[in-house]
Amino acid sequence: MSAATRRRRSRRNGFVESPGMAAFVGRIARAMVARAEDGDMETLSALAEMRRHLDDAITDAARELHAGPYAYTWTEIGRELGITRQAARQRFGDNRELSGFAIAAPDRAND
Repeated sequence: MSAATRRRRSRRNGFVESPGMAAFVGRIARAMVARAEDGDMETLSALAEMRRHLDDAITDAARELHAGPYAYTWTEIGRELGITRQAARQRFGDNRELSGFAIAAPDRAND
């Protein structure tokens, strides 16, 4: 095991649920597409809303991973996202506030 791999694993603090959560989101997306195939037009706007939430979450996570106690580099973040260091820094590296997605209370009005 390389030093970089050990460092990544130690930074994760033993959290292992992320791949399972990503698979769950994939199942939700496939179910929504199935609804669209059955003619449910509202599914399209629901998928667009889901995309906006995911974009906000990716932005917040990238900024926290870079600025937080783990201080991942833009190269490491870009590698995880399949983009270059420069693209990661341009997309996430400004001084704007976090979107609040990660820390916002759930909107119970729509439950």
